[in-house]
Amino acid sequence: METIKVKKYANAIFQYNIFSVGGIESFIKEVCVKYKDYDIDIFYVKGDEKQIKRLQALIGEDHIHKYNGEIVYCNVAILSWDIGAFINNIFADEVIQFQHSVWTSKSLKIKPSVHDKITKYLAVSDVATKAFKEVTKNKYPVKTCYMPITIDKEDSRRVLTLVSATRLSEEKGKDRMIKLIIELNKNNIPFYYHIFTSNTNVINYPNVVYHKPNLDIRPYIKDADYTVQLSDTESYCYTLVESLCLGTPVICTDLPVLKEIGVVNGKNGFILPFDMKDIPIKEIYEKNLKGFKYTPIKDDLEKYLSKDKTKIVEEELMKVKFVKPVKDMAARVHYVSQWEYGLSKVANDGWAKKPLGTIVDLPKSRAEVVVKGGYAVYVDKEPTFVDEIKALKPKAKTRKNIKKVN
Repeated sequence: METIKVKKYANAIFQYNIFSVGGIESFIKEVCVKYKDYDIDIFYVKGDEKQIKRLQALIGEDHIHKYNGEIVYCNVAILSWDIGAFINNIFADEVIQFQHSVWTSKSLKIKPSVHDKITKYLAVSDVATKAFKEVTKNKYPVKTCYMPITIDKEDSRRVLTLVSATRLSEEKGKDRMIKLIIELNKNNIPFYYHIFTSNTNVINYPNVVYHKPNLDIRPYIKDADYTVQLSDTESYCYTLVESLCLGTPVICTDLPVLKEIGVVNGKNGFILPFDMKDIPIKEIYEKNLKGFKYTPIKDDLEKYLSKDKTKIVEEELMKVKFVKPVKDMAARVHYVSQWEYGLSKVANDGWAKKPLGTIVDLPKSRAEVVVKGGYAVYVDKEPTFVDEIKALKPKAKTRKNIKKVN
């Protein structure tokens, strides 16, 4: 039997858009730092230049890939919610989807995507696990897998500042941040509020100092009085955990995950009500909470990573005959369209304009996808006349492989 050599990655992380700031971006970076001795590759469609350069510096330029719809073979594939651009082009021993959101939150306008190629669902906290189970009605087994965090223990000195690193959106607590600023000014408390964000000039007060997103704001957090995070919802919140690891207390809303990550009101931070009433402004200003001890939750990602090295493997070639045309559509951000686009790329892959009846050799795993999708029939297996008729029969449009959970 003829074979073909293909590259099989050990651990591949897929992220459609790597933003300038965000929890998923922190997760990817932390994985690269803590598990630098593992063979890890990252595939992305869009990416912030600074983020990409940082990742290249951490694991090497040859491990960071601008994704263009190619087929990827790997031992372990790790994805977040935006699976559509990749899922049908991934052939992996283990396909893991991480839940980085509290899907039950009314602030979220999207729902989790699921797929029959996903072999394991992991959530970044018990809160996220519970929310995923609730919105999917317990149809998909999910486990909590805490995120890695690496902190170099350094001495810190106290500076009268507030620090936030966040989008200035309603979900992330923009209006609450304004209320906090107003209360500080009402009480004649001197302060500077350093905000690292791309949404500059959204909050206009003399005390606010805007900074472009910086890939390492830990020195600013370390020297601050408090790190502020007043979101509607957070499934884990790297910003709070980083701050506590650096010995800087936090000011945050009463998020369900706080108990899980170890925020204790009055000990290592102040937990404020969502309506921002009765804020203990003077206590926040006068009480020095620094000096507390904090140990982050031990992450357990290691047991899900492949310890193999990326290698070239042989895969059997199968002859298939194309019997149904495939419309090659442009990928859009919406995950259903990404899924359709991904299937189209697998089916076409250079043969979109060739006439029906064209016979080509495909690696076995890709041939199975194309035949299962009804675009081709096996030649080597000598399909029956009934099989050919079924393949030619138009199928109703379906999205059964990727579902929008209500």
